[in-house]
Amino acid sequence: MGGRMELAGRLSERVTIEHWQESRDAAGLSDGAWVVDGVVPAHVALDAAVNGDAVMGDAERTVARLRVTLRAPQRLGVTSRLWWRGERLTVLGVVRDPEQPDRLVARCRSAG
Repeated sequence: MGGRMELAGRLSERVTIEHWQESRDAAGLSDGAWVVDGVVPAHVALDAAVNGDAVMGDAERTVARLRVTLRAPQRLGVTSRLWWRGERLTVLGVVRDPEQPDRLVARCRSAG
């Protein structure tokens, strides 16, 4: 129970979850759209595993990688995207830790 209280105290941000809804037009071409699934509390932090100091030549190409922790269960995967503080985040992967079943962690890239 202590872990759940710790998680609740860390979820100080709000993210919007969207999912791609595939559909076809009359000609059979892809005509999908992003559909909002909801706004949920989250903890957003730089992903220290992949963010390093950029060298001057790479500065323009450096893209922030973020770890977004959400309360589980959420329907979230690589066909989802998140919005945080007006910034679109591409979901690169989702990890569910069996030792912490009350949460999931999405690794995301800022979509600029």
